[in-house]
Amino acid sequence: MTQLTAESALNVHKGLIYNVTFDDGSTRRMRNLDQKVGLCHAWVDLSTHQVVTMSWLIDPDGNGPKRVRFNNPGGTGFTAAFGGAIVKRMTLDIELGGTVSWLSQAGGTTRIKTGVVEEVVHAGCLPDRDRITQLYSSSFVGKPRNHPSYVVRERGKTPQSARTIYWPRVSSLTAN
Repeated sequence: MTQLTAESALNVHKGLIYNVTFDDGSTRRMRNLDQKVGLCHAWVDLSTHQVVTMSWLIDPDGNGPKRVRFNNPGGTGFTAAFGGAIVKRMTLDIELGGTVSWLSQAGGTTRIKTGVVEEVVHAGCLPDRDRITQLYSSSFVGKPRNHPSYVVRERGKTPQSARTIYWPRVSSLTAN
């Protein structure tokens, strides 16, 4: 089993940060460490510095959705972390002005793009048409997304490419 301490976990600067809401009403800001402890993914609570692992639980009757809970790593069994609370919602925590990267595919080539978040778009909304006019220059922007998303200005190598605005899928974003 991999030994992962709170000290080493806090030195990890990659991995996405999430705001996690639990069924007991509590919330925590947590970082996915992109590491495993045994067979489970490791996370760190950024306020308490507690390292935990994520477990998928199957509803007891087998018909309901799977649920997520965090556990304390170590030992032979699982000890529930955070009082055994079940994760109710997880949202990506990227702030305005933050730097993100994503994988882009066009014309048969794939590359990693990096940019700065220009606008945080709330669930069910489209980007601000008055502020982000370049995004609306094409004939189709898309439909509102059912989760928070981000408009990003690419950090290009030339002045022309540095002005390019994107509305990438959140699932492809990595916070830098």
